[in-house]
Amino acid sequence: MSNLVTIIYLETAPNIVKKFSCVSMSVEELEKVLAAMREKGFTIEKQNFKNRQDKLFRNDQYCKAYSLWQELHQKGKVKNKSPLALNNYLKRLCPDFKKNFSINTNEFILVIETLKKWLGRTSKDELHNIKRFNSE
Repeated sequence: MSNLVTIIYLETAPNIVKKFSCVSMSVEELEKVLAAMREKGFTIEKQNFKNRQDKLFRNDQYCKAYSLWQELHQKGKVKNKSPLALNNYLKRLCPDFKKNFSINTNEFILVIETLKKWLGRTSKDELHNIKRFNSE
């Protein structure tokens, strides 16, 4: 949102529903704010879904990479388990992903194998720490 739209929203929403955040509004309250914004001349634009990241979840290989990413997070090797964090990682590995959120099959195989190796190193480290702890 632009600054002007934000200012208008922040002036409109509290006057209508006595709330600032959309998160705390019910559907009816959101519709009231939307109607007020329309009265002020705002229109709804269709979103361009061409580059949306959620379309990636339709890809089985992406889902596999995301599940490996979550496992790495559970083991403490990745700070952020969100799909956005995985996408940032993919942007570093795959130049095409950075341009248009698409990865060919060979690049996905490379990504999945890289994540598996990373997870394998994590498991080996854990086994080594357990053996060291038991020997002391």
